[in-house]
Amino acid sequence: MPRFKLLVFANARALLISYEFIDHSKTKKSMNNKLQAKRTHNFFGFTLIELIIAITIVGIIAAIGFLSYSQSQIVARDSKRKQDLQEIAKALQLYYGDFRQFPCTNSWQHSSSTAGTVWITNDTAVCNNTAPSLSSSYISNLPNDPTSNTTGNPTSENVMGYHYWSSACGGIPAGQYYVLATQLENRSDPDRNELKPNRWCDDTLFYGAGATVAFPAYTYTVVGGR
Repeated sequence: MPRFKLLVFANARALLISYEFIDHSKTKKSMNNKLQAKRTHNFFGFTLIELIIAITIVGIIAAIGFLSYSQSQIVARDSKRKQDLQEIAKALQLYYGDFRQFPCTNSWQHSSSTAGTVWITNDTAVCNNTAPSLSSSYISNLPNDPTSNTTGNPTSENVMGYHYWSSACGGIPAGQYYVLATQLENRSDPDRNELKPNRWCDDTLFYGAGATVAFPAYTYTVVGGR
């Protein structure tokens, strides 16, 4: 009888140990699953706050990139404007070499939005001669402003385009002095009229104190004949 009790007790203890081992294994497996799920969340999942932060950062970077691109485009267009006026000035000097005058005007002449248009013409009534317009003999094509060509007075604000003038002024006859002007998009351009003002033929400044007819500060000008 005592031997039977001992056997039962031993079997019961073995069963208990086996149960505890099985239960412990399940608990450990459950913990491992939770840990793995947490790791998966950390590496591959995002909370709502994390998504908002990420989207905000991407938006800021995109906005900075767009502004930088836009500014570079403005600088490029202004560079073309200045280069175009310098090319026109060279053509005017060639013209002057042939006719001893620049194309005369009675008012401002303006670039055209139509490519190939000869927009610098000689007003024969002003100069009383038959000198021609500034044709392809001196410049292959008269350039136009890259964005807008406005037929307004360039001494007014926000009048884009290229503008030419060669009327009598300060005792100088028409055709012996000219002004080329264009307004720049970059109001801080180092070549703007505010920093490098030219002078009218009567020797008054284009900008600032003493200017009789002033251009906007952000105008770029080229003069000839003085």
